[in-house]
Amino acid sequence: MHKEYLTPISIAMTSSAADALLSLIQGPDGLQWQAAKIGWKIGVDVCGWEGITCNSSSQVTSLNLENTGLTATLSDSLGSLSELTHLRLNSNHLFGSVPSSLGRLAHLVEVDLSRNQLRGKVPVFDGSSNLEVLNLSYNEFSGNLPSDFGARLTSTQIKVLDLKHNQLDGELPSTLGQLPNTLEELDLSHNNLVGTLCESIQSLTHLEGLYLNNNYFVGPIPSSLGHISSLSQLFLQENDFSGILPASLGSLSNLNNLFIDGKLTNS
Repeated sequence: MHKEYLTPISIAMTSSAADALLSLIQGPDGLQWQAAKIGWKIGVDVCGWEGITCNSSSQVTSLNLENTGLTATLSDSLGSLSELTHLRLNSNHLFGSVPSSLGRLAHLVEVDLSRNQLRGKVPVFDGSSNLEVLNLSYNEFSGNLPSDFGARLTSTQIKVLDLKHNQLDGELPSTLGQLPNTLEELDLSHNNLVGTLCESIQSLTHLEGLYLNNNYFVGPIPSSLGHISSLSQLFLQENDFSGILPASLGSLSNLNNLFIDGKLTNS
């Protein structure tokens, strides 16, 4: 019977991956969580650990611990999982900030850290050129979006950017329109964002869902929104818009849902 053996290089890689993953085990709660999981100990191949998927070279490609009761901070060492494509740690009890090393993982396709207690500045995954989904919703991220936020994500393939239900404030950066044309859903609802809507949003020509509701936006609604012909969901309610409701919105033939209020007139 043929038996496969790990090479010394493979053993070194899996050992490094084990160290990075075990950094999530912290305190008594972590030890209790670890005891209930298959694998998750030194001496057991990480590719057999619960929630872990590896490629043919025994490198970790997916970390899926969604809604498992994990209580932890995210260690910088997770950035050593260089082949990681899917990071799903949503619906847990993660706290602290997101280490910048995660934003340099070149092969990431999906990041879901939603429904935790993460805080600090919104992390920008500008080193992840394959990134399609970034979900950081229902956390405690605060402060302004970086002025170069859109420009730093230009090189990604992002389709879904979800930052709803955080504590973001300040104005939208003008570089938002530099987000890649792959973007289909942008959700910034339920934050503390202020100011007027930037005209550059019209550059997001493949946008299907735009959710800006429950913020503190003021001023007119840009008529340029009516130029995003792919829009099917437009949520602008619970702000303080004023002025004339743009007639251009009537030309959005794919629009299924429009929610809007404020001190607006039709002419």
